[in-house]
Amino acid sequence: MSAVATKVDAEPAIDWPAVSFSGPLFDAIRGPLGSLAAFPDLPLLNGLARKAALRATDGRPLSFVAPVATGKGLRVVDNRYEARIRRDATIETRPGNWHDVFNALVWMAWPRAKTALNALHMRAPDVVPAPGRRGVARDAATLFDEGGAVIACSDSGLAALLREFRWKELFCGQRSCVESHLRCYVFGHALLDRARQPYKAMTAHALIFPVAREFFAQESRRQIATLDGMLADWFGDAANLDSTAKLAPVPVLGFPGFFAANADPRFYDDVTVFRPGRLRKPR
Repeated sequence: MSAVATKVDAEPAIDWPAVSFSGPLFDAIRGPLGSLAAFPDLPLLNGLARKAALRATDGRPLSFVAPVATGKGLRVVDNRYEARIRRDATIETRPGNWHDVFNALVWMAWPRAKTALNALHMRAPDVVPAPGRRGVARDAATLFDEGGAVIACSDSGLAALLREFRWKELFCGQRSCVESHLRCYVFGHALLDRARQPYKAMTAHALIFPVAREFFAQESRRQIATLDGMLADWFGDAANLDSTAKLAPVPVLGFPGFFAANADPRFYDDVTVFRPGRLRKPR
């Protein structure tokens, strides 16, 4: 959910079959997404939530509900949205809104990580640098929640190339190794929304987790379940949340298979997208 209060206008009628979710950008939500034959309304999302046994930290079933009406229309406000999840075990979801539907599907695919993100917002100190600011920990949580990706990597050399922005060396020179030893799952619901009409400069805020080579022999749902636990642990450790630079910027359409045009090495010559060097380093 956006941290900024916004007036909601329902999107126009959706031609569901015209939207393609076949590519790897949607792999992380493939499970719940595959159950949908039409654009999901709240009853359908809640049916999927029951099937997935989606639960709050205290064991109550989580459900999706419409935002409350105000004098200015339906609104989703950051602190009330997060508090309502904790208090009422309800997730505000705007009817007819792609952004919020993707948020719901991410809740079902990554339940432990999403619960950990909500807990982080609830425990973060109320004292912030300036009015209207969330503080570093909540900034990191929001960046990842909206535009995050989870990268599993069994080769430390590949991870180093990624962190050092050595894109062409990674995606061209080490392409076969990337295909065997690295997997990217899109997590952020805003990024998934943008992926309906992908564009070259789409950038994720990624967390990279080391895994054993055997990790990739598992089916995707088992990989995601493992990474879900890793994410929950990562966001549960305050030491990880002192800088948003812990999240690595990654042009996701550079990954092999994510975009047909990247089979041509010249795809990576666009330095406005595949920028060299890191301007800042995690503290």
